[in-house]
Amino acid sequence: MKRSRNKIRDWDDVVGFLMDIDARYMVRRYTKSPFLSIRDKQTKKQYSLKPIKAFKNIDQILSVSRLIEHVGNQEWNLDIPILDQLAYLDNPNLEIDKEQPLYSWNDISKITIEYLDKTQKRSSAKNTKADLNNLVNSNTSINWNSIKRWVFEKNVESRPFKNRLDSLEQIRLALSSTNGNEPNFIPKTYLTVLREQHNREARKINKYIPTKEFGNIRGIPTKEEAEQYFDSLDKEFELEKWYLAIQLCYGLRNHELFHIEKVKKNSVKDSEKWIYIPGGWRTKSKYEHYAFPLYPDWIKKYKLLKNFDSMQKQLRTKASMVIKSTRDKTKDVDPKDLNDVGVCVNNDYLGEWIGRRLLKALPPLLASIPNKKGLTNKSDKKERITAYDLRHTYAIRLATDPRFEQITIEQAAQAMGHDVSTHKKHYQYWISSEEKKKQIMFSTSIPE
Repeated sequence: MKRSRNKIRDWDDVVGFLMDIDARYMVRRYTKSPFLSIRDKQTKKQYSLKPIKAFKNIDQILSVSRLIEHVGNQEWNLDIPILDQLAYLDNPNLEIDKEQPLYSWNDISKITIEYLDKTQKRSSAKNTKADLNNLVNSNTSINWNSIKRWVFEKNVESRPFKNRLDSLEQIRLALSSTNGNEPNFIPKTYLTVLREQHNREARKINKYIPTKEFGNIRGIPTKEEAEQYFDSLDKEFELEKWYLAIQLCYGLRNHELFHIEKVKKNSVKDSEKWIYIPGGWRTKSKYEHYAFPLYPDWIKKYKLLKNFDSMQKQLRTKASMVIKSTRDKTKDVDPKDLNDVGVCVNNDYLGEWIGRRLLKALPPLLASIPNKKGLTNKSDKKERITAYDLRHTYAIRLATDPRFEQITIEQAAQAMGHDVSTHKKHYQYWISSEEKKKQIMFSTSIPE
């Protein structure tokens, strides 16, 4: 016979009641500890409910059984003091210090995904959604110590470690925006401490590895290698030839190919040879910028600007841009709202589409990594490069090709749509000593 809560009078009744309702959590007591414990039957983990006594005050143990019934099959947030939870159960209107809902990971996932869909581009939210799935599937307990152990499954100096911290910050912001309070199982102060620890360890690892910054660069084709490759492509790949050539010529990110615009001829010399790249409402760059050609003769050779409109139109039919409202990224942009320019939310997909075409559909483009002067030896090992390596090629040729010795680091960074620190971080190895010398001498005034 199923037990009624009103007839529970002793320990055996409590155990029997929880078994009758098939509770996720079961009470436990041990002679070596005076305090009550519980066991999560799903995760097989046990937790102490200190200061609840295990062998005295049956009324308090009865209250724990009611709380277990209330939690049901959800994750139990044991960061909230157990006495506060019991008090809240008896008086739901009671204001509890640092009160938080008894979230499950499914609840957290739903709230966070709704928040991300409204506030972020799909590419920006990808890592957070993947980490959410990992937390759900791993049955990580919803308390800071368990979440911290989850973060430290990755090496502290690694990018995945940083990504997990970034994901937790988005979860924290999502929950805070929902109920107005910071979730006490992901405190911002604790995240800050771990982020500082990551930064220290990452600096140590990278300090004495001068080539660390181009670890993700597979190869940098010479002009001759690139031209030989483009000229060898079959006619069926005219579109691919155009967008890969213009990507290398102007140092574009993969997804920027869908958003770039031609510049109309104006009073500035050679203005029609430049390309306009919009800012954060369309691309990864925070602000709009303009790029000049690395090889101006390619404009005519590969009809980069003559065929611009027709080729870009073809490209956009192959992979469609998704433009959403800047105010709420779950809604379409209203063309009548002049204050809403819209934002492209699927740049990640667009960039991957370009990358897959070079990897899956086209012949391999092989190149090696040049030395500090931008030179390669015939004996150097060549690897199959990615589409993004064409962007790296633009930066490295600007730094090493004598034709561009008048171009400063600031101008190169501006043409690529990132700041100087980012430019130095990725391409410092190729920024010549001569360039450093010019900068120092230009900025230093010798007194008479």
